[in-house]
Amino acid sequence: MKIRMNALSAIVLLLLSIWLGACSPSVNPEPTPTSASISTPIVGPIPPTELPVLQREIVLEAPQNGATISSPVEVRGYVSVSPFESTLVCTIYDAHGQIISKMPVQVHAEMGQPGPFAASIPFTVSSNGPGKLEIAELSPKDGSVVVSVTVDVVLATGQEEGVATPRPDWQTFGSQVYRVTLQCPATWQPIPGYDLRYGGTDGFFQLSAMDGQGWKLYQVCDSQAHHKLLPYGSQPQIERTEIQGQEACLILPSADQPADMQGQAALVVPYPQPVRIGETLYNYFILWADKEHIREISSTLRFTLP
Repeated sequence: MKIRMNALSAIVLLLLSIWLGACSPSVNPEPTPTSASISTPIVGPIPPTELPVLQREIVLEAPQNGATISSPVEVRGYVSVSPFESTLVCTIYDAHGQIISKMPVQVHAEMGQPGPFAASIPFTVSSNGPGKLEIAELSPKDGSVVVSVTVDVVLATGQEEGVATPRPDWQTFGSQVYRVTLQCPATWQPIPGYDLRYGGTDGFFQLSAMDGQGWKLYQVCDSQAHHKLLPYGSQPQIERTEIQGQEACLILPSADQPADMQGQAALVVPYPQPVRIGETLYNYFILWADKEHIREISSTLRFTLP
C-alpha cells in the first residue's frame, strides 16, 4: 500500500510539473545578428569620375601658308575650345621678326565651346617681303601662349587713303570695343591697372568714348578742356583738325597742367555712326596721349566700323 501511494504521488507530481510548464510565459532570447544584417561603413574617399580633357586646337582657314596678303588681311578659322573671354590675338611679323600689327580676334562661341572666328587685321609695311601671321590663345594668368598656329606669308604694301604711314619702329594697335586702329611706338606695352592704356618710358596713349547725345563737337571739346578739375591746366588750347573725313579737335595742355597728368593731351572726334559699348551708345571717340605723340598718333587713327 505504501509503495502504491509513492507511485501515485510521483504521477501526480509529474502531471503538476507539466501543467505548470505549459502555463509559464515563454522567454525568447535576442536574435544574434547575422552578417547580412550588419552594414559596414565605407572608409576613404570615393574616387571621382574622370572627365575627358578637350584638346585645344586653332585651325586657320585663311590666309593659307605662302599667301600674299595686303592690309587689311582677312583672317578666319575655328577653335575646338573657345578661350578666356572668347578672344584670340592675331600678330603679324615682318621679315626681321618685328611686330607690325597686333589685334584681338573675337571667337563667336561661349567660353569653353567650339566656334568660328573672323576678323579684318590692318598692317603697314614699307616694301614687299616675307613675314609671318600668328593666331594665338594667351593665358589670362601670365600672357603666355597656350596654343597657336603660324603661317608664312608675303607682305604686300598698300596704303589706305587718309592714313599716315608710320615710322618703321611703330606697330599697329586695334580695338574691337572702340572700333578703331592706330599706330604707336613698337616698344609700348599695356600699362597695368588701366583700361586700354599703352605706353613706355617716352609716352603713352589711352582710348575712351563719350555719349554726347545732342551735343555739338565744340561743346564736347569745351567740356573736356575746361573740366572743373583742370586736367589740362587753366589755359588749354583747342585746335580744329580732321580725322578720316570727320571734323575733330585737339586739346593741348597749358604750362600749369598738374604734373600727375604726365603731359596728357586729347583728341575728340565724332564716330561716323554711334558705337555700342556695353549697354550704352557712344557718339564721340576720345584719344588721350602725351603731347609729344598726340599729333602723330592721331594722324594714323582709322575707324573700323562696318
